[in-house]
Amino acid sequence: METKAPSLLNAVPPYGHVITSEKWRNSSLIQSLKGGGVKILFENELGVADFHLPNKSCILYVSECDIIAGNSYKRKLVRYRNTSSSFQELVLVEKTRLSEQNFSAVQKFVVLDLGLTLLPVSGQTEASQLISQIVHGEGRENPFRRRSSSRLLDPKVLVLVQRVPGVGGVKALALLQEFSSVHGEGRENPFRRRSSSRLLDPKVLVLVQRVPGVGGVKALALLQEFSSVHQLCNAAPHELEPIVGQAAAQQIHSFFHKPTAAGT
Repeated sequence: METKAPSLLNAVPPYGHVITSEKWRNSSLIQSLKGGGVKILFENELGVADFHLPNKSCILYVSECDIIAGNSYKRKLVRYRNTSSSFQELVLVEKTRLSEQNFSAVQKFVVLDLGLTLLPVSGQTEASQLISQIVHGEGRENPFRRRSSSRLLDPKVLVLVQRVPGVGGVKALALLQEFSSVHGEGRENPFRRRSSSRLLDPKVLVLVQRVPGVGGVKALALLQEFSSVHQLCNAAPHELEPIVGQAAAQQIHSFFHKPTAAGT
């Protein structure tokens, strides 16, 4: 059932619901959300955001047309980042055949310049799947929520997980919701170094080897030094160099911090 939500910038929808900007009313994305069991509350005054989710996240959607049309989407992103909303800001960006050549620039602006979390989608169908995944997983720990001064999920961790063959934005999010203890909270953390009496999870070892220039030996050395994938993603070159050497340290750092390294 569709109802009108209060005109509140910080309005939080109940479980199973999404507050949606009125402009999306007749979109295929909304139809897909309804088909997935998500209830829609339409609102005219959400500010810049397109969607509010039950886990106190909001979403701004950057379409293929927005990217191709020029840089006007950047002004909208800046307003989105500067909003007084208490929500965690997510950005969904359409990565298509037409927008792919500009995607690295968009990714750099969103992730590095603005410090927002970017999730690439192929279109409105995949976007609806991703939103449904967040809505129906609201009861779990929110991997995008800020905790103290940092996020539970660093955008660079998401980039790394998406490098696993067959894993796109939706699947990466689902995996990180299932293993929400990337920073060592909740259930046993598969990304954290285990005690000296136990072996590292081989699947984590394989994941770290997806970083260019990192083989089995270097992956093992890195996981012995850094207690989480989050720490590895944010390590400075001088911290990496004693472990893997200068050249590999620069390559690893570039992978996580340059838009061309963020890849697909």
